[in-house]
Amino acid sequence: MTESNRIYRYQEDRDFNILLQRVQGISVVDAPRLHVLHQMARHYSPGNIAEVGVYMGGSALVICKGAEGSIVDLFDTFEGMPKTDPVLDIHREGEFKASLEDVKMFLADCPNARFYPGFFPDSIAHTAEEDGARQYSFVHVDVDIYQSAKDCLHYFYPRMILGGTIVFDDYSFRSTPGVKTAIDEFLADKREKIIDINTGQGLLIKHA
Repeated sequence: MTESNRIYRYQEDRDFNILLQRVQGISVVDAPRLHVLHQMARHYSPGNIAEVGVYMGGSALVICKGAEGSIVDLFDTFEGMPKTDPVLDIHREGEFKASLEDVKMFLADCPNARFYPGFFPDSIAHTAEEDGARQYSFVHVDVDIYQSAKDCLHYFYPRMILGGTIVFDDYSFRSTPGVKTAIDEFLADKREKIIDINTGQGLLIKHA
């Protein structure tokens, strides 16, 4: 089969493309990656879903609309990135700052969105107080730096349902080497292996 024969499903997905128009200029995640998130959200709804690294809310909108039968926990500092590692990370502290009020306004028609501002994992305490040790079916991690990716793995990995999936936005990007390092280190003694797909995302499916 030649490349000209290939069908790009996201181009034919009417519901997704309506959302894609809404996030133009909002999301820094491209259409193929957003379509992966939309399909995951639809697949795992109903079920508890989370995103860490919301920024201006583009990918959150796609997830919330794809999983309208689910509660979607949204974690972000809304003050930019926390302290980064100058050896492992390229991005720097304070990047990707967005207004919580602006994001809430953008997601105003997503009643399933719940916001947890603050530095992850400190912001987890609010979730634990409300619901105890909640399990998740799908988590989107878009954090760009080593320590944040590591913190997400330590928190979410034991809380994923059997067959649940964590999607890392930036596993195979040159601008986010710390994310790959954190994931590879964490999985070194685990049964699971990362699924490196051609969008640059990495998929971690929980086995046990």
